[in-house]
Amino acid sequence: MKNSNTLIVSICTVFGLSSVALAEGEWTIGVGLGAQTELYRDDGNSLSGFPFIAYDTERFHIGFDGIAYKLVNTDQLGFNLHLSPRGDPDFPDTALFQGLDRDTAFEVGFSARQSLARDLYLQGSFLHDVSSEHDGYEAQVHLGRSFSSGRVHFDASLGVRYRSGDLNDYLVGVSASEANALRGAYAPGSTFSPVAQVSATVPVSDKTAVVGSLSYERFGSAYDDSPLTERGSQASAGIAVIYKF
Repeated sequence: MKNSNTLIVSICTVFGLSSVALAEGEWTIGVGLGAQTELYRDDGNSLSGFPFIAYDTERFHIGFDGIAYKLVNTDQLGFNLHLSPRGDPDFPDTALFQGLDRDTAFEVGFSARQSLARDLYLQGSFLHDVSSEHDGYEAQVHLGRSFSSGRVHFDASLGVRYRSGDLNDYLVGVSASEANALRGAYAPGSTFSPVAQVSATVPVSDKTAVVGSLSYERFGSAYDDSPLTERGSQASAGIAVIYKF
């Protein structure tokens, strides 16, 4: 799970949710800094910078997080079709991981968001690999609250993420042909992971904002037991300065 890819998606999602409406043909550019706890063995807590760029119209979104077509785009309901890249796992350059060949996957699917009473919303998504890189899929659903306090806009959610066995093989599995003296064959199977996320968006001007996010995911015993992983959970944080024009 590459740090920059994970945090770019997080920041992009945060900024999109905090924007009530987008002008026709609007660019968003920015730069951010992200950190996350180690997941893989022989790895350490990481800190990295990343760029951000996206282009939005009333119906289309194009950015580092992929391409989306907005079938429904109202204040109450959103329904989007997606083509999204999934960065290959950021395996450490050590003997344990030598010979594990993973490439970037491309996934298609959809996301939906329904506004509920009292600033609450229900959001879900589904993505399936179409590049034959892992042939798996991921689905998630979140219940969240999006609200403002003074000049600061907050978004907090709790949810669950399902990953298929094929996707988990790509992330933390070891096939029989990849097994050696340092790592035994391992098939993690499918998983359900609880996820907590919180973000804050602070406008600096009409066109500039600072966005920060925190997230935590508990993968469970399927990740704890992998010969590739250090732990079965991961926390991440990101902050970005973003400019719209």
